[in-house]
Amino acid sequence: MTTGNGSNAPAPADDGRPPLDEASAPALVLDRIQATLDNPRVGLNDDFFDAGGDSILAVQVIQDLQKRTGIHIPLAYFFSGPTAGELGEALLELAEEGSGGAVTGDGAA
Repeated sequence: MTTGNGSNAPAPADDGRPPLDEASAPALVLDRIQATLDNPRVGLNDDFFDAGGDSILAVQVIQDLQKRTGIHIPLAYFFSGPTAGELGEALLELAEEGSGGAVTGDGAA
C-alpha cells in the first residue's frame, strides 16, 4: 500500500498505527526491549536474556508490542529468537500473515 502521493512509503494503517516494514519492526522491538530493561545500550543483535532479561520481562515486552501493533505474538517466538532483530523479523512475518500480505501493523486486512 502506498500513500498515493507518488511515494513508495507505506500508508499508515486505518487504525492509526504506523505500518511495519523491515526497518521499523526491529526498531520497534529494540525500543521496547531497551525501555523494559532500562538499558539504552542493548543492541539489535544482543540476546535479551544475556542483557538482563527474564521470562517475566519477556512477557512485558510481548504485551507492549501486542498493544502497540495489534498483532498476537506467541511468547515462544521470544525464546526461539531472543534478539530485537530476530523478534522484529517474526513480528513482520506475523503481520504479513495476518493481513494477507499487506503489512499494516494491525494484524488484519
